Amino acid sequence: MKLKERGLKVSGRKQELIDRLLGREVPKTNKVEWKKSKVKCLLQKLLLDKESHIHGKAVEEIHASHEWFQDYPLDKFEKYVEGEGDYVLYSF
Repeated sequence: MKLKERGLKVSGRKQELIDRLLGREVPKTNKVEWKKSKVKCLLQKLLLDKESHIHGKAVEEIHASHEWFQDYPLDKFEKYVEGEGDYVLYSF
């Protein structure tokens, strides 16, 4: 699997790229704001795709289905999925 498909940075020195591929890179702890995150974009794509695996699942199952989703607390993620405020809209 390629770096871009994993959501990892694709630029840098050769050794850094190898470390990323092998999972040896120490991840940064700064979390991107939801509005600007790749996670929001991924969730929107999954919700809009009628063939997506997340349709018909509970919020907890959606949250557990991808490692990116787990960077956000379940209670906030639930608001993102259900569309409260400025979030993604999805009705069960």
